[in-house]
Amino acid sequence: MATVFVADDNPHVHTIVKETLSVAGHHVLGTMATAEVIDEVVEAKPQLLFLDSSSSAEDPYAQCREVTGRPELENVGVVLLAGPLSVVDEDAAASAGAIAVLRKPLDPEELADRIDSWVDAESEEPEGQELSEISLDDLVSRALTTDEPVRIRGVIREQVEAVLVAAIPAIVDRIADRVAAELESS
Repeated sequence: MATVFVADDNPHVHTIVKETLSVAGHHVLGTMATAEVIDEVVEAKPQLLFLDSSSSAEDPYAQCREVTGRPELENVGVVLLAGPLSVVDEDAAASAGAIAVLRKPLDPEELADRIDSWVDAESEEPEGQELSEISLDDLVSRALTTDEPVRIRGVIREQVEAVLVAAIPAIVDRIADRVAAELESS
């Protein structure tokens, strides 16, 4: 599995990424303070960096260029995270070295679907298996490791609660953003 680093000042982003990718077996690290992100990323040596496009006082691509320009970080894939109303030029992001741009609020399903394309799955997983299959098998085996129906219910409840805790703030943010956009356009 991969190490993923999240550099964003929004706690909901950290929750969604951690809950979504941890279930798939990835190790998720992060920081809310985006000023020291380069030093922390060098220390963490992640395969993937989620970087808030509004974290830099300069243009939104400066920190991306700084990460991708450092030899010790040349193998780190950078995914720029953009606010729902932020203007992000996908071509400029790619020129700065970003492998993708994701809009906030993050959609856990989209994140889970796209992680395989961002992480070199062949070197991380046995051939023929996908992350989602392994995650599902892992969850099922955890739930079935005991004959106690109460324990099985507890494990299932924990997993459902984790998904809800991660998804609800994003859903609320998405609704608020849509209402704000509608109000601005009328």
